[in-house]
Amino acid sequence: MPLPSNPADEPTLKEALEGLAALPAVLDTLRALQGQIGAMQSEIERLRRVSGNSENAPVITWQEAKGKRFVTLKQAAYLLGVSDWTIRRHLKRGFLKSSSATRHKLISVESLEEFSAKTIV
Repeated sequence: MPLPSNPADEPTLKEALEGLAALPAVLDTLRALQGQIGAMQSEIERLRRVSGNSENAPVITWQEAKGKRFVTLKQAAYLLGVSDWTIRRHLKRGFLKSSSATRHKLISVESLEEFSAKTIV
């Protein structure tokens, strides 16, 4: 280890001790951030499982859905907390109403609200 060329560049003992005293606070902050990152990763994984697609989870709230007339099949599944296959079964059984006027099935928000009010306590 080479010696410093200028002794003034070396921290004093007091400065070195102050730096060491700050380490516990820094470590506590890092631990707190690590916990928050873990919670966010868990939420992302939950959203991916609900959506059935790891690329882009169709996150939508009931408030946003009420502003629309129709939502996609995956958004409907997210809102009800079920898989998209469950939504397809409910459509087939007539529990939910959809529109097939477009290339993709669009689920009526009104039918989702009625279904959740009648079946989910």
